[in-house]
Amino acid sequence: MSTDIDVERLLQQPCWVIDCLPSQVPMESEGQFFAVEHLLLNGPRGAELRHAFATILLKLNCYYDLLVFRGQHEKGKLNPKPQKLERWVVGDREHLCVALPSEQALVVIPTSSTCMELYHPTPRLLETVCAFATASGLFVWRPDDQDGGFCPAKPDRSLRPDRPGVLREY
Repeated sequence: MSTDIDVERLLQQPCWVIDCLPSQVPMESEGQFFAVEHLLLNGPRGAELRHAFATILLKLNCYYDLLVFRGQHEKGKLNPKPQKLERWVVGDREHLCVALPSEQALVVIPTSSTCMELYHPTPRLLETVCAFATASGLFVWRPDDQDGGFCPAKPDRSLRPDRPGVLREY
């Protein structure tokens, strides 16, 4: 498996946001976004949010190789031990770039942010991330999409009760 990845090129690609909110909060919003963001980043809920991010990455690592960059000039670490990856995300709260070389995609977790960014996902990867994010109580949306840009609708892949072993048609 090749681990060649051009991080700078991927950062210029389309991006999806994995967030605790379903869309970007407008600047003219009447709410208390900055106060809530501060609480989420600095209170115990910040750890919960970082645990959700770590859970998504750990689940992704069940399906894909992860190449994790912890510093701007550091060589990436391929498939770090799960405990180490969790510590980097939750305990150390480091800025991480996590490449998925087989998909030529990138996940970025900024140090002080309530979201993760997913760059250049394939349709299969996006569907997988959406499922993991939803299971973690998070949303996935596109910042530049005026139509909402939510996760693509997922087909019902449960078995048809009238035909055992056959998936539902949609």
